[in-house]
Amino acid sequence: MLIVAAVGTLALHGVLVALHFRATDEVAPAIGPIWAALMIAIAVAAVLLDRRLAGHLHRRMAVAALAGAATALAMTPLMAGLLGTRQPPFTILRGDMAFRTEAVTRFAATWHLDDYTFRGLHSFYPPAWFWLGGRLANWTGATPWHVVKPLTIGTVGAALLLAFCLWRMVLRPGWALAAAIGSSLVLPTQTEAIAHATEAWYSPYSCLVAICGVAWLAAAWTTVRAPGDRGRLALLAVAGAALALTYDLLFVLLLAVLLALATVSRRERRAALQRAGAVCLGVAVLTAVFWVPLVLAIAGGSAAQGHYVRPDFLRVTTGLGGPVGLTVVVVAAVAALALTLWRPASQAVAALLVATIAYQLASVATLLLAHQQLQPHRAVTMLWATAGAAVAVALPTLGLGRTTIDPRLVAALAVVTVGATFGLGAAQGTTQATGPFTRAAHAPVDLAPSTEMARFITTATARRPQAVTVASTDRALLVTRPFHGFLALGARYAHPDAQVGRRIGVLRAAAACPDPACAARTLARTPFGPVDALVLTRTPAGLRIRTDRDGFPQPVPVTITFRPGLLDRAHWQRHDVGADAVLVRRGAAG
Repeated sequence: MLIVAAVGTLALHGVLVALHFRATDEVAPAIGPIWAALMIAIAVAAVLLDRRLAGHLHRRMAVAALAGAATALAMTPLMAGLLGTRQPPFTILRGDMAFRTEAVTRFAATWHLDDYTFRGLHSFYPPAWFWLGGRLANWTGATPWHVVKPLTIGTVGAALLLAFCLWRMVLRPGWALAAAIGSSLVLPTQTEAIAHATEAWYSPYSCLVAICGVAWLAAAWTTVRAPGDRGRLALLAVAGAALALTYDLLFVLLLAVLLALATVSRRERRAALQRAGAVCLGVAVLTAVFWVPLVLAIAGGSAAQGHYVRPDFLRVTTGLGGPVGLTVVVVAAVAALALTLWRPASQAVAALLVATIAYQLASVATLLLAHQQLQPHRAVTMLWATAGAAVAVALPTLGLGRTTIDPRLVAALAVVTVGATFGLGAAQGTTQATGPFTRAAHAPVDLAPSTEMARFITTATARRPQAVTVASTDRALLVTRPFHGFLALGARYAHPDAQVGRRIGVLRAAAACPDPACAARTLARTPFGPVDALVLTRTPAGLRIRTDRDGFPQPVPVTITFRPGLLDRAHWQRHDVGADAVLVRRGAAG
């Protein structure tokens, strides 16, 4: 599987280069239907080979080769759309991609789970994806932001591959691949307005958990219901820890569903609860290095990201009433699962569908009552992925066990589901190759000013960027260099225990100082450590920095102006870059 995936990826990349594919070409949208048809063909071929090939080893080898081909093919639309640019979707400086790039840049400078902005704080955002990207940049010597694009593309293939491996613990090889492909083909598409986008592959790490999470839950529930097999329980705990460190909110939902299934089970309830508890404990122990500091930080602060509000956060998506293809897939999934609910795998998939809807309801409640939402759009992506796998999970046993179904009805259900999946997959493939986020990645980004700023700061301080704290009005400086920020890129991206209000108060106190010595002293002796450098915008009224502090439903903009002469050359070394002034505090040299 891995060999075919590697060779296939190189071959497909070579074909795209030879075709001179560009996201802006008129024929580029045609890649979506072609891609979806090929992915479905692989799924159908896997099921047929699994049924007809003689010999268990032959079936496993054939399906494994097809899984490798599907892994390579899954990455093709995004690989094609980003051909000719080094940037990920939506560029490295816009939207959530700015903090993602900043996190990769941080982990390229350290293997510790540090916050991507603030010195002395632990990572509060699930670090696995960013840590892997940063370490890859460190090990290869690559520029950190150059890693974000291939890491995003690679995550698409990794999600399908891992989902297939997890489904293999529950289903026959052919159906396992069909379930993994089904989850991958029905995901939401990009939209023109990011404020209304259900993000899917724009958020690759959470999308990976959405696709693999349903497979993990089915494998875990099937395993905890059966006695013995401690090795499989341990394997599931390790896989679960990896998913939890990739995106924790969705994985907490998976654990809740697993425990709920064990609690309501009529068969060996006590034993099932013990085994489920053992898996949960294993995951908790393996991820304690992340969640223990996180709990302490939340206890002492506030999760600012929970204050972010979009119109769709007050709606609950069930899959009905949206795209026609999704409605068909959801209806088919509910029918197939209802007829096979005696199977553990169907129970897990059905329970997760219900849980993703309940999660959205809980998010609406917390938003209205406590002004904190639970990132419900991630659960929507998991709902789509779960519905996409459902029919492939149920279809092998329709007509078996406790029900008798006319084979013609089973065939009709399969045909309808395949048709709807093709439509959703075609839209997804097209938007990955030519959608607004993908096209935005081709916009040039001018990093020359931030490069000049970084060079001046590191030369003046004689220290590495990761040893310097900067209060900067230039986002690119913090995104592409591992400087510690005195302020966050935005209030929504701040660590829960960052005390952004107090940090703003320090800058205001310095700006209100009566003389330059007071301003320099105030910035050198802050409760959060010294501010070594400033990057401020030059205005007729003085040097200005703009930031914001957390608020609901919108952050509150803050502007601080240092009057002319307050940051004088007796206390600061200065270098002007474009409209900005870069100041390094004298005495900040290492």
